[in-house]
Formats: sequence, C-alpha cells, structure tokens
Amino acid sequence: MLPSICWALVPSPSMPLRFAKRCRFAACGMQQLRHLSMLAATAYGMKAQAKSFKWGWKGREGEISYDVLFPNEAVSEDSKDLLPTLFIPAPSFVSTKTEWLPLVKAMAKRDPATRMLPILVDLPGYGSNHQMPLTEEDMNAETFTHFFADLVSHLQKDGGAGSLRIVAGGHTGFFALLAYRDLIPGSLSSLDRLVLASPTWRGPFPTIFRSKQDTGKTVASLIRGAYGTPLVGGAVHGYLSSKGRLTKALSSHVFTTEDALGGGVLEEKQRAATVERPSFVPPAFITGGLDPFGSVDEVTQFLKGLPAALREKTCVLGGADFPSASKEELYRLRDYFAAYKEIPGALLCYEQFADEAAEALSPVLSGALAAAAAAA
Repeated sequence: MLPSICWALVPSPSMPLRFAKRCRFAACGMQQLRHLSMLAATAYGMKAQAKSFKWGWKGREGEISYDVLFPNEAVSEDSKDLLPTLFIPAPSFVSTKTEWLPLVKAMAKRDPATRMLPILVDLPGYGSNHQMPLTEEDMNAETFTHFFADLVSHLQKDGGAGSLRIVAGGHTGFFALLAYRDLIPGSLSSLDRLVLASPTWRGPFPTIFRSKQDTGKTVASLIRGAYGTPLVGGAVHGYLSSKGRLTKALSSHVFTTEDALGGGVLEEKQRAATVERPSFVPPAFITGGLDPFGSVDEVTQFLKGLPAALREKTCVLGGADFPSASKEELYRLRDYFAAYKEIPGALLCYEQFADEAAEALSPVLSGALAAAAAAA
C-alpha cells in the first residue's frame, strides 16, 4: 500500500529547497474544490447538485458538503423510485469523491434507464471537506465510523433517502461495517447493498513493517513528529506531493501504468494532496492512525462476529494487480461475504478500469447479489 510514498517520507539531501518553504499545505480552498467537483461531473455529461449538512463531533461543528448526481435525463430531483447510491472514498490524501465519476458514468452507460441516484461525499479532513475542525486526537477509526453513521442518518432523514446502496473505498468499507454493526439503528433495514471497493484495514507503514511492528511504530511516530514540525513538515509533504513522487508512487501501487495518470488524473491527485489543512491529517492514514484493527486476529474475529444478514448484503471488489500484501488481506475477506468480484487494476482499480468495475457491480447494485455470487 504505497510503500514508495512511505519511504519517501525520509527527506534526502537533494530535496529541493522550495519544498521546505511549504509550511502549510496550501492550494485551493473548499469552495474551489467543490466547484471543481461540479465541473468534473459536468465533464462526464452529468448534472450535479451541491448539498451540505452540519456535522458535529466532540463539541466541534463543521459543514460537510456532498454532491448528488443526475446521470441521465430520466433522473431529476423530483423523480420517484430512485435508488440512492452513496460513493465514498478511502481516507488517503490523494483520494477524493471525484475518483468515482468514471464508475458512475460507466454504470449509467451500461443501463441508460438507470434509476440510480449517485451521492458523492468526501470524508472530513479530505477533499472538499478538508476544513472540518478536527484535532489530532480525532484522527482515528472511531471518528470516521461515527461520521459514517451520522452521514447515513442525514441522508435518510434530511435527504429523503430510504434504503441505501453504498460503495466504500479502502478503510472506509470497514468504517461502514463497524457503523452498521454498532451505531446505526435498524441498520439492516436501512442498508440495501454494501460494496467494499479495494478494502483495506491496515495503512502503508503497518503493512511494510508487519513483521517488525515495534520498528514500524517507532518510524511512524517519527514521521508524525516530522509532519508537526515547522519547515520540516512542509518540506516532507511538499516532496511527497510533487508530480515526480506522486507519479512514481501512484503508478506502482495505485494504478497499473503511468499512462493511467493522464487526462488530468495526476493533477487531480496532486490537488487533493496539497489542500490547506492541519499538518496531522496527511500522515494519519499512512502511519496507521486510522486503522480500525491492530492485527490479523482482530480483523478475523471481527469478520466472524458480523451478523449474517450484514455479510449477505456485502460484496467485495478487488484488483488483480494489488500489491502482494494487500492481495493477501483481500483474499482473506472472500469467505466472509456474499460475493467477491475481481477486475484488472491495483488499489484504484474502479477508477482506472471503470467499465470492468461497472460490469462487475451492476448486478450487485441492481439487487441480484445471489446471482453475482454465483458468477464470481
């Protein structure tokens, strides 16, 4: 999981001096990111409506923005019998809700009469929601699990959504499972389908040092400290978010080739990586701060203890070109859920190979999960 990004966290003597001047990770503001998201949807031929709600956590409150898309002329705000489908990315500093647009478009193309109502949202601290007032102590799985539960509650009550279909990337898939198990009242009745897209439960550093956990914890602590140090933190993140470093990292573990970064993809990832936000947010995921579990035994016990009805509504989507450690963890999930679908690609397989992902997920999200399981 992005080991090349992780190793690059140690500054080299040749690191350009200009990166040391980036003490704050400044780029575009929340409104600009929101507008870019709307423009991106328009570029894919879809109308989009920006919405928001107030989210509070431990006495602090901020605005969470999200987009509702209308993938064809038959779907509008006043349409009846729509199928609200939530798309939510992983808590990576290069991920935003716009990475779902190719998949949404591909699914609408496969079914021109689709009643799917896509809802795209960024996690707090990321993408268009990067200005959410979080503290360093908030950067953990508990915070994002509670956010997920509150988001679902908002969509059901204020947004008018009934039973939800959900496609969650990376760690967010486990936040969703935790929320539906522990926090959402009447959880099984409010969930129609859950897709774990490229699911992960362990960040890059814990993965790299999985056989040397004490060393990994020491290095992770040093990295978090470096990020919080004036000048040093800006230098480290400036180096990591440069086009050269992002190209190398993304093409080795996230996409299968550098060609996949064309068409504005690399620029979008860099924009996501360089938004202005507190220095403790970017390293939280890569150092394991957002991991919902601490060991293979913990995740195994969690999966075994999930309600059968929840497992029966859940499908796993993975990429054939996952990094070996990630694939090992991915395959461990196959026995616990209703269906497993594999397509070409690495960690962002559903963005790079959107047509293949749409083919795999269309029967799942249309309700034919049993048929999808039989075909897997």
